[in-house]
Amino acid sequence: MSRTHRTQPEKLRPRDIKRRRQWEAMQRPAREALLFPEPEAPQWKPMG
Repeated sequence: MSRTHRTQPEKLRPRDIKRRRQWEAMQRPAREALLFPEPEAPQWKPMG
């Protein structure tokens, strides 16, 4: 079966599924934000 196939007995509209997923995500503790290192300053070289 495809991953998108719904096996739940009740017929849920896609909007209801999205609403339930968003609600479940709100109940979980928030994940820590990913921290990225500061980008290196560009090295300018004179042309020519």
